[in-house]
Amino acid sequence: MIQSANIQLKNPLTKFNYKVYQDAASHHYRFVYEGDAAAGARGKIVVYNAAGAQILRRDLGRISRSQQYEFDLSGQPAGIYYLGIDIDGMVYTAELLAN
Repeated sequence: MIQSANIQLKNPLTKFNYKVYQDAASHHYRFVYEGDAAAGARGKIVVYNAAGAQILRRDLGRISRSQQYEFDLSGQPAGIYYLGIDIDGMVYTAELLAN
C-alpha cells in the first residue's frame, strides 16, 4: 500500500476511507474506496504528472459504500504523480510514486 487515509467529513460524505495499492513490478494501481456517499453521489479519478498535465481521467459513475478501481500508468516515465479523487465536487488528493 502506498497511500491511505481515513477522513471524517460533513455532507455529502460522513466517512471517506481510501487506499491506493501499486503492483511492485508495474505501473498498475488499485484504488479502494469505502465510505458513506450521499444517495446518487458521483465520482471520478484524475491523475496528473509532476508538471500538472492530466494523463488519466476515469468517471466512476455512482459511488457505492465500497468499491475498487484499477488504473495503469504504463508508458509513463518514473516520477511523482498526483491522484485526484472527486466525489460530487469534493476533491481529495494522493501522491503516487511510479518507479
